Amino acid sequence: TNSSGRILNRFSKDIGLIDEILPNILVDVIQIGLMVIGMFVVIGIVNPYLTIPTIILVMVFFKMRNIYMTTSRNIKRLEGVTRSPIYTHVNASIHGLTTIRSFKVEQILFKEFAIHQNLHSAAWYLFIALNRAFGFWLDLICILFISTVTFYFIFIDNDNYGGNVGLAITQAIGLTSLFQWVVRQSAELENQMTSVERVLEYTNVPQESTLESLPDKKPPKTWPHEGQIIFKHFYLRYDPDASFILIDLNINIASAEKIGIVGRTGAGKSSLISALFRLAFNEGKIIIDGIEIHELGLHDL
Repeated sequence: TNSSGRILNRFSKDIGLIDEILPNILVDVIQIGLMVIGMFVVIGIVNPYLTIPTIILVMVFFKMRNIYMTTSRNIKRLEGVTRSPIYTHVNASIHGLTTIRSFKVEQILFKEFAIHQNLHSAAWYLFIALNRAFGFWLDLICILFISTVTFYFIFIDNDNYGGNVGLAITQAIGLTSLFQWVVRQSAELENQMTSVERVLEYTNVPQESTLESLPDKKPPKTWPHEGQIIFKHFYLRYDPDASFILIDLNINIASAEKIGIVGRTGAGKSSLISALFRLAFNEGKIIIDGIEIHELGLHDL
């Protein structure tokens, strides 16, 4: 089953990120990425020797990005998972507001909410701290690169025109700031793709049976007219990989007959009702007034 909080989370926060944040990040990555490529070309034309430290800079940035993504992707997933209980708790509290006030248990609900909120805040804070640490190390590498370019022109290469030197240093400064930004945005793009991943999980949820019966299986309008229920070699389980809850039931309940089902908790009493509405995985036959219910659409049932 899927809790209401999990559904609300994915169809509010995750869909909002996909619709509003993700497109802007994608545009940033493409636009700034093209600008960075242009700056690479300018620096290479002014001084081809600077392409070597530039290539080293690219390799270091992407190495750091891979290290960062290994951790941040999982933390982003954790942040999304810890957000769902908050929605579930708030939704349940709103629906049970009258009962909560009647029994004066507001403080209990407040403490439970604080626990859920603190857990989510811890995951979110960890994600933000990791993001800032990643940016800090990128800044250090950028400063090192700019210093290398500047000192190269001052102490080693004295043959270039002043305009070329100024252009190269200016482009190097712009390159590092933009390249750092495009690396961070590309990492953020991959992190936000966890929202797409979480929403797409719902496309893989096993589908229910058809809602409408086939024309040749349509029950009469007066069905059920007697109310006779027959279970034939019936098995039930709530998960395809789990063990059976009900095993080889053979029951014949006549029309207007009253039947009492007695058993301990977990014996499967309510599972019989679930079986009649096909709320679980049924095997065998359930016949109501001569019609096998597994041949019917859910609306008719």
